Amino acid sequence: MAAWIESHQTLREHPKIYKLMDLLKISRAEVIGHLHMLWWWAIDYAPRGNLAEFGSQSLAKAADWQKDPDEFIKALQDSGFLTDGESGLEVHDWLDYCGELIKKRLLRESERRRKMSANFRQFPPKVRLPNRTLPNPTEPKEEDKSRATRLPTEALALSQILSDRIAENFPQRTAPTEAQMTQWAREAERIQRIDGHSWEEIREILEWSQADSFWRQNILSMSKFRKQWNQLLAKSKNSAKESPTRADSLREKAKRALVQGLDESEKEKLREKYGQGKV
Repeated sequence: MAAWIESHQTLREHPKIYKLMDLLKISRAEVIGHLHMLWWWAIDYAPRGNLAEFGSQSLAKAADWQKDPDEFIKALQDSGFLTDGESGLEVHDWLDYCGELIKKRLLRESERRRKMSANFRQFPPKVRLPNRTLPNPTEPKEEDKSRATRLPTEALALSQILSDRIAENFPQRTAPTEAQMTQWAREAERIQRIDGHSWEEIREILEWSQADSFWRQNILSMSKFRKQWNQLLAKSKNSAKESPTRADSLREKAKRALVQGLDESEKEKLREKYGQGKV
């Protein structure tokens, strides 16, 4: 609901208007316009008409006065539109013009507070007991903090190996940060300490995973390496078993090729590859 103030038609010819016109050297329409701008602003920001807490610049902006703010406030005082009250600068006879409005606002505010108080008594807030304090899961334990400062050199070496192999396999990939390298070393330490694998075994399986065409695309962090450990171990053992059989097959093919007849240069290549006694 829009607020309003009384604005009598006698204001147009009031002597104070003429005095303010002379002091500010502006027209009557401009004087009345600036006054109403100030009064409308006071309804919202100084409802009791007291302007003591506002400076001359703020009041000049409220009235849309573009020139010297101190000159404007002094002219309002000299013409009687602003007066010095008990608590400081105030709008002259403010309550005579806006008293009813202020009274209604105060009544509405009092009624609103009364209803809020009644609702509070009728529906008191539920009392909630504080939850039992639990350790912050995001904060590492003191044990983990101390362990991070004394990671084994083997764990740090494994972290570096994984970083180097990834760089060799994927040259365009962004290098891991120092924090990531530390995390990788921490995971390697857990594989040895918690999972119970030797450093030599860990390194062997890690190297195999980075040499395998499939697994090197999937093992791009130490946590993934630890997660896939069982599969990597089984695959690496199967691969080791299959290797001699494949070599024997290649040697047989080479021997058959020799029987069919090859030139000396081709035979020499085969001897270098499979050994003198095998060809």
